[in-house]
Amino acid sequence: MITLGELLSAETAGAAKHESPHVRDEDAFLEAQVNAVLFDAITSTLGILWDLRTALHLDETNTGLLVVRGVELLEWSGGTDQQRMSWKVGGSTVQSLGAGLEVHLALTPGADLRVRGRSAVFHSLDVVALGEIPDFGSHTDQEVRSMSPRWDSAARVVRTTPLALGPGRAPR
Repeated sequence: MITLGELLSAETAGAAKHESPHVRDEDAFLEAQVNAVLFDAITSTLGILWDLRTALHLDETNTGLLVVRGVELLEWSGGTDQQRMSWKVGGSTVQSLGAGLEVHLALTPGADLRVRGRSAVFHSLDVVALGEIPDFGSHTDQEVRSMSPRWDSAARVVRTTPLALGPGRAPR
């Protein structure tokens, strides 16, 4: 077991463990929930932490972690007047760009997240004892956090899939 925070900083270059071909597909992340985004400016590494329990296509595990290295663009647009949000993916693309790639997430309600970097890897994970899916409208902050994957959550890695498409390759 490894914590999600440790996995973010773990060296995984070139590592593939039971690769999932679907991660590179358009809309692969549909209905998955973005729980947290963490940018380490020292190493130019970005992590996007996902709750996959509501995902339509990536439903074999309960948690995902997308790690982008060599980040050259991090863009968030959108907002809400609500205190806490469930940011679900309404559309997603992974696009090859020369020696790197770009991930674009259209989130509901009304936000966009775009990340461009040198390489990326997606970890499909099982986090123990998540419990039920939180109701952001009725559960307290503490309840939502206890029912959701967090950076200090211990997880078992089920699949690790590199997203680097290589020059001239289109997503599958």
